[in-house]
Amino acid sequence: MSIKWEWVPLRDVGTFVGGATPRSSSAEVWSGTMPWVSPKDMKSTEIKDTQDHVSPALLDPSLKIIPQGAVLIVTHSNILTHTLPVAVAMRDLTINQDLKALIPTERFDPFFVMYAMKANSSSILGRCMKRGMTVASLDAKQLKAEKIPVPVPDNPGLSLEMQKRIVRRLDGLFVELHNSREIVDRMRLDTDRVTSTALEETFNNLDDEFPNAPTVGELWSNRNLELVGGKTPNKNNESYWTGSVPWVSPKDMKHWRIADSQDHVSQAAIENEKLKVLPPGAVLLVVRGMILSKNLPVAITDNHVTINQDIKALIPREGLLPDYLGFMFRARKPTILQDVGVAGHGTRRLASETLNLIAVPLPPVTRQRRIAEYLNSIQRETEEMKKLLERDRAVLDQAEQSILKGAFR
Repeated sequence: MSIKWEWVPLRDVGTFVGGATPRSSSAEVWSGTMPWVSPKDMKSTEIKDTQDHVSPALLDPSLKIIPQGAVLIVTHSNILTHTLPVAVAMRDLTINQDLKALIPTERFDPFFVMYAMKANSSSILGRCMKRGMTVASLDAKQLKAEKIPVPVPDNPGLSLEMQKRIVRRLDGLFVELHNSREIVDRMRLDTDRVTSTALEETFNNLDDEFPNAPTVGELWSNRNLELVGGKTPNKNNESYWTGSVPWVSPKDMKHWRIADSQDHVSQAAIENEKLKVLPPGAVLLVVRGMILSKNLPVAITDNHVTINQDIKALIPREGLLPDYLGFMFRARKPTILQDVGVAGHGTRRLASETLNLIAVPLPPVTRQRRIAEYLNSIQRETEEMKKLLERDRAVLDQAEQSILKGAFR
């Protein structure tokens, strides 16, 4: 027997409710136990708890309590440029102004509604996205008009039974996908640990072998190392920003080797603003920015570049190889991050005094080269493995969407 499906507008599925942020900044309001959902919490299909909580007894009227079983939808966030986060509330909670809650009637299973919206997320985003907005936003009126496919809606009992059957089947398939994703993610972590373990073991041994190693400051004083800071040319002078020389800032420090950057400066900017052009083989360190709360970006230049004021460059002279020095900083990352301070406006800063005190064991250049070749080979192998795992992760993500489209075609 063929099953009759119909496209039902979301406004007929249930009632839409908006969210808000409590007007009060009182600690009492924000020390409650009721979850307050914002886009940052919408990372799974079930919302059981949140990062922030409020006290229900102290809430103002604008903040409504959303019942368990409501379908939560992000409607205002730049994540909407590529993803439509949808989830089901697993307990009574509240939401902020960047979400809408759809409270289904008894005719609709909330998980069925959530899965149906995910299956049609691309078309929903395409039709509902507001144009010309600084932050991506969905049009509330159009969202309510969006339709989802529902089996035999004219027979509520049978329809709900079929909805639940579809949800059970999808849940089973997604559990398998979730388990596969967890395996891939664990393998990625294990791959990252291979490089970090090799770095740690290599430089722990060198520290034992060279207990009186010179510091960065001493190497600079002895001219074994040049320390160079950066700056930002005048942003109002357009001619400064139409050149071809890479101007590296922290946003470019995502790779071990750097030959180019998002921004470029002209020769006029270099001459008039007295920018230092760094040679290939300079070691770049991010020394200011919130990234230093969790990571220490290090890179080696493969081209002539300039840098901004949030980066320090260390240019090795005779007796010190760039890759060896860069790997040394990466090996010392956990210790260095412990000494990162807080600058103005709460941003993180690696002080020059702290940088100058870092010890640099100095084996002969031939041995430095062997160490660098060994660590580079490990890095190449782990990067190749990570690419394969990224492809596996992408295949699993595509499989989820294919399953959803198959269930609701």
